Amino acid sequence: MQFPPPKIDVERGKPQPIATKFGLTYDIPPDWDNRWGAVAGWSNHEGPIVTLGAIGRFGYDYCPDIDGSRMAMSGVTGRNGTDIDSADREQVGLAKEIFTNDQGVEPTVDITGPVSVEISGRPAVKYTAKITDIPPNNRCTPPVGASGCPSNPGIRDRRSDGFGC
Repeated sequence: MQFPPPKIDVERGKPQPIATKFGLTYDIPPDWDNRWGAVAGWSNHEGPIVTLGAIGRFGYDYCPDIDGSRMAMSGVTGRNGTDIDSADREQVGLAKEIFTNDQGVEPTVDITGPVSVEISGRPAVKYTAKITDIPPNNRCTPPVGASGCPSNPGIRDRRSDGFGC
């Protein structure tokens, strides 16, 4: 098992960097929870949909109906054997499955991109999903959502790293 790099401590009120096992570091806003050593994600009755590491989260436990609810989350995952465009498009495309309710009713998902960007001087792409008409599971289900993941070739092992936003 690979362990994450150590937590990077910063002054209170400053953006918080999270180092990843892929050799890249990303920042989360000062008011987010830095869960640098945690894994989190989404699942349905069939099992995991996506699991991310090096987690940043916002609004944890905001909903009394769901243990561990969160308003926003960031994290990273890796992919082997695919190009960055395909990896990113597939990762963002998981939004439909993530926001499908327990009865199987799907949301509307509009995916835009790719947009070419750079991460640490390396080429990257980013697709964005806007999720609307989210079918409710409980009284805390949001009416809309967004997902975006810039992906680039990993520094450590040539994986394509997805940065979930």
